[in-house]
Amino acid sequence: MGTTDTAFKPRSGLLTAIDVIIAPQAAFERIALAPTWVWAFLIATVVAIAYSFATLPAVIHAIDTAVPQMLAHNPQIASLPPAQQQKQIAMILGIQHTISKFGWIVQPISILFGALVQTLIMLVVNAAAKGKANFSRLWALAMNVAVVGYGVSYLVGMTVILVRGPDAYDTVLSLANAIPGLGMLAPPDAHVLGAFLAAFSLPNIWAAVLFVMGMRTIARVSLAPAITAAAIMIFGLALILAGQAAQAH
Repeated sequence: MGTTDTAFKPRSGLLTAIDVIIAPQAAFERIALAPTWVWAFLIATVVAIAYSFATLPAVIHAIDTAVPQMLAHNPQIASLPPAQQQKQIAMILGIQHTISKFGWIVQPISILFGALVQTLIMLVVNAAAKGKANFSRLWALAMNVAVVGYGVSYLVGMTVILVRGPDAYDTVLSLANAIPGLGMLAPPDAHVLGAFLAAFSLPNIWAAVLFVMGMRTIARVSLAPAITAAAIMIFGLALILAGQAAQAH
């Protein structure tokens, strides 16, 4: 045991976060011995904030295109005189613009909250499967997988959106599906289905595989509980996105 500790201690948190991408098994073995997560959180946060700023023009364009069309079908707004309709729509658009401009502030909170939910899910599965992990190790696993689930995901999405330009995105769902995945297969008018499938982006599927590997390595559980934890996470996200789309439309 002493030899193993010595072999893994020199690796920094930054290199562990990078290894989650290029050598995940080694990274998870290291996390099992010495949980580390701050560098992973910083990487995911920086990329997420960069995404918020870089894609803001596309977000504004999507809002300006989709929101007036959606509000036109709102009975309360449709009953107003034309002048008041335009005033109400302009006010709602202004609020949406302001929220979008300051959306970057929410990114660190979103990453931390997401990691907490994932950790709690893994803790329940760990307890049910009589695993060997504790909160700190599973929290470190969730935060390091965020390098893929948030970092790689946002990096890919940002690149695609910048290459195509803001005018290519007419809805918020089209922005989500800029990240390659199953959501691209949904018909344009199938908003709920598209939102559900958007959760199954390639980076999210990759992250789910990493969670299975991490649970197997860190919690020492069998394959079935590890897959169960990852499935709860990704299908839970899909249901949340579908519910939001259903409310919006």
